[in-house]
Amino acid sequence: MDLYRKLEYRSEFESFVNISSNIFKIISSNKEKFSSPRHIALTYAYNYFLTWLYRYCKHELIEMNCNTTITETVKVALGMSKNYKCVDYILKKDGVSDSIGLTQTVSVLETPSTWYLDDEFLHLINRKEYYESMLDFKIDEKVKNKKSKKPLLATEIRIIDNEEYGGTFNDKRMSFTVDFNIFIYCMERKELGLYGFYIYSFLKMQSFKYGGKFTLSRKYISEKTGLNELAIKRTMSELRQHNMINVDFGKNFEKKKKTNEYLVIDEFSLFVF
Repeated sequence: MDLYRKLEYRSEFESFVNISSNIFKIISSNKEKFSSPRHIALTYAYNYFLTWLYRYCKHELIEMNCNTTITETVKVALGMSKNYKCVDYILKKDGVSDSIGLTQTVSVLETPSTWYLDDEFLHLINRKEYYESMLDFKIDEKVKNKKSKKPLLATEIRIIDNEEYGGTFNDKRMSFTVDFNIFIYCMERKELGLYGFYIYSFLKMQSFKYGGKFTLSRKYISEKTGLNELAIKRTMSELRQHNMINVDFGKNFEKKKKTNEYLVIDEFSLFVF
């Protein structure tokens, strides 16, 4: 995709990012704030993409190569026109994503320009620091007024079940990873899209939790994601057809509740192309 060429995406170095396991609880517990179920799934994908942009310091490349704002670039990445307005209530300053604690609107000067690892600890150098380290460099006034987003679950303290954790960039506890290639794969296929990526990621989080195969009911998945069971059923079918998950259909007779056993395929090369 042309966008990822402009963002100079290097899959061998930039394909993984850690996502906080409680993101689904945050989103689903605020589902009344979204105008449609699709926007629930969009909010997850939006935060995933923002976290990837922030981790790999892509903001300046957007300005140089894409000739769009951060918000416009995100919309394109999520399969929309850059001028699509119906999701602005989620993405704008103090919008839904900000209000439920997933993001914070900041100056682009606070976004990272470069990064380095020190004994596996990730250090992000923001643009203001980086520019000020350069002799005789003056920051363009237009740049000072531009805004971006900070992914709070990756950068700030997280409270999960009354326990304190660091941001997922450096504290991998209570987090999971999804290959960025899988994000691209879903966004480039309308039959998967936002729903496919959202449900796949939820199942991937469960796979991390249980260490492989696990058993869940669609009702449980609905409660934890905020999507209705019909949407989940349709999405699961597409995930199976693309060999992204394996499902053993069964029934828990003891509890008289239908449950299925899931195995998430995380090897991107095994997907159906």
